[in-house]
Amino acid sequence: YVYTVASLRSAWRHVAPGGALSVSFSVYAGDWIADRIFSVITEATGQRPRVFAFPIATAKTFIITKGPSRMPNRPLVLEVSQVTDLAATRVTTDDWPFLYLRPDSFPTGYVTMLACILVLAAAGARVAFGKRIFRSGFDPVLFLMGAAFLLIETRGVTDLSLLFGSTWIVNSSVFAGVLVMALGANLAVMRFRPLNLTPWFVALFAALLVSYLIRPSQLLTLSLLTRGIAGGLLNALPVAFAGVIFSTLLARSEDATSSLGSNLIGAMAGGCLEYTSIVTGLRFLTAIAMALYGAAFVLVTRRRRVDS
Repeated sequence: YVYTVASLRSAWRHVAPGGALSVSFSVYAGDWIADRIFSVITEATGQRPRVFAFPIATAKTFIITKGPSRMPNRPLVLEVSQVTDLAATRVTTDDWPFLYLRPDSFPTGYVTMLACILVLAAAGARVAFGKRIFRSGFDPVLFLMGAAFLLIETRGVTDLSLLFGSTWIVNSSVFAGVLVMALGANLAVMRFRPLNLTPWFVALFAALLVSYLIRPSQLLTLSLLTRGIAGGLLNALPVAFAGVIFSTLLARSEDATSSLGSNLIGAMAGGCLEYTSIVTGLRFLTAIAMALYGAAFVLVTRRRRVDS
């Protein structure tokens, strides 16, 4: 991401002594966006930048120098005093990159659209899978699995975009990797037919915990090949383990059609849960996924005890 603390800190490291870092940005949205840019630069460099306003373009330029400044000590015509409450201004980071999220406002538009999506998903599921999908055919375990899966997939896309850039090549590679892992999980279930899912849940929780603890920025110091292998495994392993569990549960289901429908509805719910990241940050999506998988594990354990 460009306008985050990590990005500007990286740019600041490339500034030679006597050099300057300059950021020009449109502040048409309001003073709050200028406050955020100012706070991000201050957090990244440890210094408060000088600010120059261009009213005609509704823009501001933030300049900070490294070492002795070559700029005039006296205020210039366009220089303005930036009064920003640094403690109250939330800075953008690689974990919370929502630059244009206005502070102290409720995202009514997001909530409205998400509600419409859920209603359409429920109506479509009833048409596609029948009325039983919301009655006796509803499968809460696969619903939770679907919701959690969308969260770890989203986390994978964001993590790898930080490692290799947010391009269509990166996104297509991530989704191709997800499909390959899902296919591999199906083939593994067909070949070995696991009876006890507890070891797979344990492996899934371990992989998610490692993914939560290791940040993408920690991998940037590695070589491109090593970074690709490490980043790929961090995101592929949870998908593979979850895929084995999903395929096994679907094969055991007495009503596979309703179970699949429950999983797809859960995936839609998980897609909506992704938007909690505007409050918690992207990293916390992994923690939510772990909670959902934990609930699924409890239900699977109870179901096995009842059947036995």
